[in-house]
Amino acid sequence: MLRRFIHSISFLLLGLPFNTSAQHHISGQVFDITTLQPVELCNVYIVGTTLGASTDTKGHFSFEVPDSGDYELVYSHVGYLPQLISFKTQTDSLVLDPMPLDPITTSVDEVVVTGKKDRKWQRQYDRFLKYIMGTHFREKNVEILNPYAVEFKEGGRGMLTEARPFTLNMKNDYTGYEVHFLVQRLFLSKSNQFMVGYPGFTPLTSNSPDQVTLWKKNRLKAYEGSLRHIFKSILENKLEQAGFDTQITEKNPVKFQGSASKILPIEVDNTININAQNLFEHVKVSATENPNIKKIAFKELLRVTYTREVNSFGEPQQTLIEAMEGEFLVYTNGIPVNPTALKLYGYLASEGLYEMLPFDY
Repeated sequence: MLRRFIHSISFLLLGLPFNTSAQHHISGQVFDITTLQPVELCNVYIVGTTLGASTDTKGHFSFEVPDSGDYELVYSHVGYLPQLISFKTQTDSLVLDPMPLDPITTSVDEVVVTGKKDRKWQRQYDRFLKYIMGTHFREKNVEILNPYAVEFKEGGRGMLTEARPFTLNMKNDYTGYEVHFLVQRLFLSKSNQFMVGYPGFTPLTSNSPDQVTLWKKNRLKAYEGSLRHIFKSILENKLEQAGFDTQITEKNPVKFQGSASKILPIEVDNTININAQNLFEHVKVSATENPNIKKIAFKELLRVTYTREVNSFGEPQQTLIEAMEGEFLVYTNGIPVNPTALKLYGYLASEGLYEMLPFDY
């Protein structure tokens, strides 16, 4: 029996303006709450962006952010519990309050891979890795740098959750980023799977101009046909120009066929083809109090076929999108404000974490 996937990667950016007309200097310090000593090499990053820095030997960090606005900031170090704060910039310079970090009591050095306990962990980790990498995983281009930072709790009927929040560091040589992903909530069961977290991105250093060209090509490929691309095309009424064949359908997907990468409903009823003339009759787009956020609403299911790329079966990528409450919010660049408000079926339901791009891409 095929499973239905819900792959929700949530990062709250609070309407980042990304207007480079002004720069604001952000600085702070990180220390160990038990010893009161500074924490060196703590990774500090603005959620969803390439903005951030590492702390020096005295626990200090500093970096620039564009324009004033509300931001989410993650403090992450392999030996400490990660922290998430929000702050607002209104002046040219902001000194954040010192951040105390709680050390993790179990050291990753204590892991013995030949032990019985660690065989169990390896089984859990393999399941987790299969979920976050998705069906289209390019294993040779991606490396998890800190696998032993991941710890799990098992529940009944095959349920797997996080033992505590953790940051997964991933070198992605496919898109040219090191991705830092703070996982705050993980839930894997036979019928339901989701993860909520906060990513940051550090550009990798290129070895040649050809490498830079390849990264740019792969980033564009990761973007095209993505959920973000779909929603941005809806906001701009450019679905057809972007390569999307779109319909509204009334039937809920209660039966499935094909492999996990192409889970689609059988016997779809009352399909309405969407074009530039009737898009906003069936998919409502409205403004919100935040100029960087729009509301998208549709009552039934949105079926989207990306015609410019085929799956392993030689067929165009097909995805069904369900708005859980009939509406949801997206940033003007197409990124969902709360991905858990959506349910996905088909190609994008099995998309991997490694295909994420920065908010300011």
